[in-house]
Amino acid sequence: MSTSDLIPITKTASDPVSITWSNCPSTIFDHLSKYLTQKHLQNLRLVNRYYNSFLIPHCYASIKVDVSSSNFIKKIPYGKHCKRIKLDARLCDTKSICKLFEICPNLTKFVIRCNEVEFCKLYGMILELWGNRVESLQFCKNPSNLVMENKWISLREAFQGAKKLKKVDLAYSSGVEFILKVIDPSRVNSLQLPLNIDSEVSTFLAYLPKFENLTSLDLSSYYCIEDYPETPNLINPSTFLNLPHLTDLNLEVIVDAAFFPNNQLLEQVHNQKQKLLVSSNRLKLTNLKWVIRHSWHFSTSAENLSLIDNLNWSKLTQLNLYSIGQNLLTYIVNNCPNLENLQMSSALPLPIQTDENPLLPMQKLRKLSCGSFSKEVVENSSMISALFPQVMYFCMLETNYGLRNKVQDPSAIPLLFPNLQIVWFLSHRVDFKSLICAPHPANQLNWTQLALKYDHFKSEYSGDINLVLAKLPNLQTIIIWDRVFAKVFRKQLNLEGFKGNLYKGFYFNRNPFEYHNLVPVD
Repeated sequence: MSTSDLIPITKTASDPVSITWSNCPSTIFDHLSKYLTQKHLQNLRLVNRYYNSFLIPHCYASIKVDVSSSNFIKKIPYGKHCKRIKLDARLCDTKSICKLFEICPNLTKFVIRCNEVEFCKLYGMILELWGNRVESLQFCKNPSNLVMENKWISLREAFQGAKKLKKVDLAYSSGVEFILKVIDPSRVNSLQLPLNIDSEVSTFLAYLPKFENLTSLDLSSYYCIEDYPETPNLINPSTFLNLPHLTDLNLEVIVDAAFFPNNQLLEQVHNQKQKLLVSSNRLKLTNLKWVIRHSWHFSTSAENLSLIDNLNWSKLTQLNLYSIGQNLLTYIVNNCPNLENLQMSSALPLPIQTDENPLLPMQKLRKLSCGSFSKEVVENSSMISALFPQVMYFCMLETNYGLRNKVQDPSAIPLLFPNLQIVWFLSHRVDFKSLICAPHPANQLNWTQLALKYDHFKSEYSGDINLVLAKLPNLQTIIIWDRVFAKVFRKQLNLEGFKGNLYKGFYFNRNPFEYHNLVPVD
């Protein structure tokens, strides 16, 4: 052995620092927290003090509190790290809110349920204590009666102190007029609002020009036959395209089935879609969702759609329409190069490809959802797989559209999208026998996540499910849309179970553990 072999190796300042699992940088913890549930984050904290120091902010960033107990404050550990709170404050008092401020001084997002009589007092205290930090408020109570009582005046003054308030969410309440009187529309850039009657629609549209800085708008509107004895004028995306900064538009229109058949209404919807697609203002949108519920008669209106312009919609990354026909899908393939998520309630049609108009692959499209497939799509699976080569997430939706000349055959899915990893079946009509019998090569069923409905486990399908699972050697996660049955199924297969709520927006828009807000179940 030479003397050089005995010389110790010493680190110098220029040597790179060795990174191990014991000294992970904070950026890795930030990334891990997006994929781990609260249970796993809490367990990971126990590795050592270093892990604990970085993971505490992620473990306690969001909490849910019921103040019906006088000792609720004691249940909030590490309150200084909490940014979002879901508060059931129907039995709260002034002392409780002041104590909450002492424990959680850095709250920025509030989801609050309270009694109407305490509405002004509660929100007044929140805006007074956290006023310079409040960024987001979700109202979970109907405050409409307070407008008539003129109790909103003092609360409006309190809102003036919330300089950072940018997001207002009324998804679980009503009282449009009250909120529009209280807040300063010019300061809001994200708004979620239900419009349930004609007067609320009219009130909001009158205030609409004042929302000059709005970038994200999420509206739902319900048209009931009792409120609209004549054919209603449905709210539509073109109404909002003049907002100068709007980039994210989510519009859900629910139409009472009693309106059908109604040719006037069908023609109105067709004209609305035509108007949207020839407006150059649409080109600024990055996300567009326009869904019409109870609309099984609307599918034919899209087939004869004529597109006047051929403008490149390069900003669009997410699109969800109630119906997409051949012409529109051809336009999307040709003019939406950055589209990542495509969703439709109707059947996936076969786009029009000719020698004069060859279609290029949509390389950025990763997520696709539809109600079924047209028979032409199934017969031309190689064309679809070439047009959508990067699709890794697929969802078969429940649909009210007729299935004439349409199929919901799961055996076609691996042929159409060979690179799939995550597959959801939200339709109860799916029969898995064809998937079981189809001779798929092993590399075509590398699915890692599968979502099923309770109907898939009924007597005629129950045996098929086990055969489906046998064909998925890489499966890691099973989602079942029924809490009771999921518990039984989980115990049969000895699986770790979680429960949560389905994210309302685009499917696959977030990591599965994020948008389900999953928590462990016993």
